[in-house]
Amino acid sequence: MNRASKAIASLFAVVFLWTAGCKQKPAPLLPASANGATLDMAALNQALSSSSSADVKKSFADFYMRIRYSDYANATADLDKIATDPSLTEAQKKAVTDAQAAVKQMGAGPKPAQ
Repeated sequence: MNRASKAIASLFAVVFLWTAGCKQKPAPLLPASANGATLDMAALNQALSSSSSADVKKSFADFYMRIRYSDYANATADLDKIATDPSLTEAQKKAVTDAQAAVKQMGAGPKPAQ
């Protein structure tokens, strides 16, 4: 194989790998459960995804990480911050209120082992 053939083969390999990776869909948000409460993270994300507020998007990202690590006190604070955003629609407010109730119940039980 000469130099030009190797370069073309390398280019095809890069393009193939790049396009194969681009077709992957992001993993869906799974529900969070603790102490008999279940929080539908996908529904909350869908409700808040149409928000144009950068503060809502950042607070949701923080909230998601806190729920993953069972940090319910700070997750509640993130939801409270989202709930006070004046740009929320009624449907978004309801989704946040439902999430607040679920997180309150999730945090009411014993602390998970670290």
